[in-house]
Amino acid sequence: MSSWITVCGLDDIEQEGARRFDHEGRTYAIFRSPYDEVFCTDGLCTHEAVHIADGLVMDYEVECPKHAGAFDYRTGAAKRLP
Repeated sequence: MSSWITVCGLDDIEQEGARRFDHEGRTYAIFRSPYDEVFCTDGLCTHEAVHIADGLVMDYEVECPKHAGAFDYRTGAAKRLP
């Protein structure tokens, strides 16, 4: 059985921004879209263990801060390889 966890308020994340969230030994990234939608993904880049919430967020994409690979944070689809 799963339950909701309060991470932060909507205003704690800038529009087109991200926030890191650590819970039970895992790292997540919480994203706020330009339209105030909220999405949660794994917090580490798939290429290397870099915190994706530290990356550049524009529209519905996040760019890895280390290798510049880009992902659609709604679906996880790769948009640009590192």
